[in-house]
This record gives sequence, C-alpha cells and structure tokens, in this order.
Amino acid sequence: MPVTGRTPLVFDFDGVIADTEPLHWKAWVELLALYGITLTWDDYQRNCQGKVDTSIAEVFQRISNNGALAFSSEQLLRRRARSSELLLASPPICQATCTMLKNLRGSPVGLVTTNERAVVEQALRTAGILDCFSAFVFREDVARHKPFPDAYLLAKERLGAPGIAFEDSAAGLESASRAGFETIRVADPAELASIVNMRLALE
Repeated sequence: MPVTGRTPLVFDFDGVIADTEPLHWKAWVELLALYGITLTWDDYQRNCQGKVDTSIAEVFQRISNNGALAFSSEQLLRRRARSSELLLASPPICQATCTMLKNLRGSPVGLVTTNERAVVEQALRTAGILDCFSAFVFREDVARHKPFPDAYLLAKERLGAPGIAFEDSAAGLESASRAGFETIRVADPAELASIVNMRLALE
C-alpha cells in the first residue's frame, strides 16, 4: 500500500540504500597495497566511512604516520572507477529496500549522496527504483560535502521542507542535523526497510 505521509524522507546511497561500503573498501585496499599499507575492514569503517576521497587520503597520511603519502588525482579517479565497476556489475540493493521505496511513490523522497550522478542513477535504474525519488543531490551538485550541511540544505530546497534523513556515517548524520533534519542512523542496509517502516508508524 502506498504511503501518503508528507514528511520528506531523505536517504544516503552508500551504506544506506546500497551496501556499497565493502566495495569502496576493496578498491582502497587495492590502491593502498601499492604502498605496502594494509587496510582492515574495521579500520575502514572507523576512519573512512561516509567521507570523500580527499578526506580519506588525509586520514591515511595521519594513521600511517607518513606525511609524504600522497595520491595523484589519476589514482583517485581509478579508485572511484573501480568502486563503480564493482557496483554496476551487481547493485547491492536488497529486495526489501526496493519494495519499501516503491511503496513510497507519491511521497516526497530524496537522495543525498557524495557519489556521482551517472553511477548512482544507473544502479537505481538497474534495481528498478530510480523513479521512486522526487529529489536528488549528487556529488557534483555541491562544492562542500558531508559533514558540511550544503547537500542537505539543497535537498531541503528541492523538497520544499526538511524531513527525516537516514544515514550510516557520522559525517552524513552531522550534515543532515546541521541542515535541520531529524536523523536516524542505519547501521546495516539490510535493516533499512524495517527502520523506515517503524518510523513511519509513528506518524
């Protein structure tokens, strides 16, 4: 049954709609191996999740105690391309999430992501849920990314009001909160549908 509530719901893509963080981690592992650096999944989650590549590169300089460690723009582009390749090969979006979003058609639903438009749109199209969203904010749409509030301020403008933001990272939660959104943390993308349905039951 379609949901008729008018409170805008806004979702992050990586780690919320799609379980892409392991793909980003794998791409970073491959790049860091060239420098003899090992990146565990726990270290990635603790230091990198939800951040853009330039911020992650600064993290590696700090935790490796190697101030000279630097990645070229070409290397970072290749890393992102590798993540996109893994994502588009088989979009990791669970069926429960797809069903939940389809039931939200007709309600104000947004997506705020630091990923690129072309990649995210193709993944959503493949999953059959691109038309479930009424507003988008992609990496290219703002100059300052999470934890700055810019992306969510733009989402608020495009949706006409603030609403409820579903995020997995500290940076994303801070961005949404600073823009005036209620925030809900999603620890596991597989739990998103049940989290949303429970929140909507309170409306």
